[in-house]
Amino acid sequence: KAGELLAVTRQAMDKLSRDRIVRRMIPNQIVDRLFEGSLEDAQPGQGKELECTVLFLDIRGFTPLVETMEPREAFAFLTSFVTTLTPIIAEHNGFIDKYLGDGLMAIFDRREHFNEDALNCALALHKETTEYNRIHRSCEIPAFRAGQEARKPVAIGISINVGKVILGAIGSKSRVEFTVLGDAVNVAARIEELTKALETSILCHESVAAKQPEIASRRIGNIALRGKEKAVRVCDIFETDPEELRASKLAYKDDFEEAMESLWDTKPGRRTQGIQRLEQLSELHPEDLLLQSLKDFLGF
Repeated sequence: KAGELLAVTRQAMDKLSRDRIVRRMIPNQIVDRLFEGSLEDAQPGQGKELECTVLFLDIRGFTPLVETMEPREAFAFLTSFVTTLTPIIAEHNGFIDKYLGDGLMAIFDRREHFNEDALNCALALHKETTEYNRIHRSCEIPAFRAGQEARKPVAIGISINVGKVILGAIGSKSRVEFTVLGDAVNVAARIEELTKALETSILCHESVAAKQPEIASRRIGNIALRGKEKAVRVCDIFETDPEELRASKLAYKDDFEEAMESLWDTKPGRRTQGIQRLEQLSELHPEDLLLQSLKDFLGF
């Protein structure tokens, strides 16, 4: 009987160990929302609708950044960087839906606060990235990398969108994967692509920025995103800019937004006015990279 008891105990301990491993791979928030804390009855096709904000983070220039590294070094870099950022998301009441190799996707669904949580998290992620660069990317070249170039600082781009999504399980009886699906996710991904094209740090849906007017932002306008029929109103968040540059942008914010409204207007003459005003602003403020990026993006 003692042997049987020991075997049962070992089986129970093995199951607990496997459960711990699974829970590290699947966010507790997903388990709690879908299965009330238990994964035993998880079936493909199960899902729950959520109102939330979706955040995408992309490591800029990821391919050239890692192509100079050995695979093990690249893996260590990604692990180090993601390990640094992950607690920031949890501190702002979010959870990571998936790691994307060169970035991540996170969800914020705290009732009545998810817009603020996501935007505050984006600012904190930028601050933490600056600190990460100071500690890990600006030190002297170690002996094992002697003769190689100094490490370049990591740059990130973040997009935020808001809307309804389905949090659910997809797959088959033999293998189930948990994910978040919906148009809000697709739009967030397209806005993230726009951060690259416009060389901006944080872009979000206008309704997200509107919840926190104290955070420095400006309306870019109603932009047609790749693969989307309906244009989306997008805002540039420049709260993380150096103080002098942020103050300068705030000073001509009204002029900028007026130019943007004209730029996307379909009425005869209005777009021409917007182009002219954008040209003027670009000449007056060459330090504002978004102005030049908009000209390149629009092809003039």
